[in-house]
Amino acid sequence: MSPPRSVFLLLALLLAVLTYSAASQTPPQPPDEARFDSGIAHALAGEFDQARTEIEAYRERAAYSVPAREVLSVVDDVEAGRIEVETAAPMFRGIAFFNKDEQDEAIAEFDQALSGAPGYARAYYNRGIALWQGRGQDDKAIVEFTKVLELEPDNDDAYTSRGGAHEDRGEFEEAIADYSSAIELNPTAVYALFSRGSAYYRREIAEPALADLTKAIELDPNFANSYNYRGLLYMRVIRDRFKACPDWKRACELGLCQNYRLARTRGLCVA
Repeated sequence: MSPPRSVFLLLALLLAVLTYSAASQTPPQPPDEARFDSGIAHALAGEFDQARTEIEAYRERAAYSVPAREVLSVVDDVEAGRIEVETAAPMFRGIAFFNKDEQDEAIAEFDQALSGAPGYARAYYNRGIALWQGRGQDDKAIVEFTKVLELEPDNDDAYTSRGGAHEDRGEFEEAIADYSSAIELNPTAVYALFSRGSAYYRREIAEPALADLTKAIELDPNFANSYNYRGLLYMRVIRDRFKACPDWKRACELGLCQNYRLARTRGLCVA
């Protein structure tokens, strides 16, 4: 399975996976979609303080939600005068459609935003995300992310997302190069570190994979998939199940239980 697309789609739910075993202490709670919808409504009404409050509350259970992050970024842009309200409105609507997996509608809204602000990098970025994650059109998404980087060469999110699209095409060298550019720009970018680490794992390059995944865990001890992939690395590449099992157990405690449960069923992990 290719981690970038599947993981990216579930970022908003990583702390809310409904699979739960006896190894967990407290089952993760799903994000409150009503808070997200309320934040969008406030943003469309120009009530930006209330929008921030609602979206930040939503992020308490969905720390890696790309739509939530993008709503806050558009709010910042319109308040700073970088875009007009007429551009912000279709952006908010498009992000809301993306969050509901209504990709055709989302792309149409981003198109509208770009018709009035053809230099707005965030609109290209969000359209790229919808093309990549929503439609699986990696090649078109790469074009969008590249346009973002032409407009904003220091945009580490665009490098990370373009890397994910390359990885989904099996273009590992290009993917790792993009992840590395993102990390160079932002050394504490957890998702970029995780993505590069998982890409190295898929190529069975153990040492840099272990370094990246461990760094991602150090930066965010609650990001379940870093433990999940470090466990895979220990089990399948390094061949050390005694280190894999604690990682999978911790991932399960954070809501991602599939590998831990399977390993216990097969007698590879006993506790």
